[in-house]
Parts: sequence; structure tokens; C-alpha cells
Amino acid sequence: NKLVGSYMTRVEFIEKKNLLELDNALPKEFFDKNKKKYLFKWIVNCNLRETILLRNRGKVISTSKTQQKIKLVDHAIFIQNYQNIPRIDFMIMDEDKSLMVGGTSIVLGEFGLEIGKYIGREEYLGCGIAKAATASLLNYFDKEFYGFELYSKTRKDNFINISINEKLGFAKDRELTDGIILMKRR
Repeated sequence: NKLVGSYMTRVEFIEKKNLLELDNALPKEFFDKNKKKYLFKWIVNCNLRETILLRNRGKVISTSKTQQKIKLVDHAIFIQNYQNIPRIDFMIMDEDKSLMVGGTSIVLGEFGLEIGKYIGREEYLGCGIAKAATASLLNYFDKEFYGFELYSKTRKDNFINISINEKLGFAKDRELTDGIILMKRR
């Protein structure tokens, strides 16, 4: 049941995730370049339709690994089965507007624990939200998953994401298939 390099089984990860969700344990709030405040919210506590509309926006699709939209029915099934899926998902919320602007994740993948992020509203791009949200997620990771290696998979043409990852301590580990690179936290 163990994955190479993860040192955590699927069962252990899901048990840990479910305890964190039960306690509503979230990464800390953060601020963008303009000192605007953002919060995290568990994906299971977010409106299904709003979440999927944000995730399926053009910029998110074009920079995602799969480059495919997610159907509302598939997202509903995902949420229904969320307790048994080896991933943690937080939506990024604009505190002033109670508006979802993006998402972050920690996934137990084939290389171990992997983070992901996206900003889905174009008017929020370039404000430093992705970097600040990821920094907060990394602090959460260090507290809740101390001692575990952390990776990020990204499209090799997603230069903004690569730059954010490098600024936060990741370095290219290797090139995978289909234009994806694996980055490892140093």
C-alpha cells in the first residue's frame, strides 16, 4: 500500500485528512501584494456549481495537467466520495467578497505528496495570491506532514507556476511524459 518516496500509505493519508477536515484545520489566512486578505475553505464546504465554474475557466484549463473540463456530475461524485480520496483540497476565498478565487491541494500521488494550485479569476492574477497561498499551504504542510518529501507536477510551459515553485524552494527533479515536469521541494 506504500508508494515509492511517500513513506505514507493511502490509508494513513486518508485517516489524517479526515481528522484535519473534522477539526476544520486550515492553512492560515494570507494577504496579497495589495494587503487584501484571503482565507481557505475546505472544498467540501463550497458550492458545487461555483467551484466547478471556477475550475473550468479557460486559463485554469489551459495550464492544467489534463487540460480538460470537469463535469458538474463528476465533481458531485468526487465530493460525495471525498472522504475516501487521498487528497486535500482548499478553495481560496476573497474575505471581503466571500468569493472563491482559486484552489490549492495536497495529493498522495505516484511520487509521494504533491501540491497543486490555481487562480481561476483573471482579475485576481498578478496580485501574488498564488505565491502567498502556496506559502501558507507549505506552512500547513510542514505542521501537519512534518518530515515528508513534497513534490509539484507542472506543465513545462507553465513558466509562472514554475517560477512560483522555485521561489518557494522547489527545483526541477525530472521531466515526465506529456510535457510535465516534476519539481521537488529542497
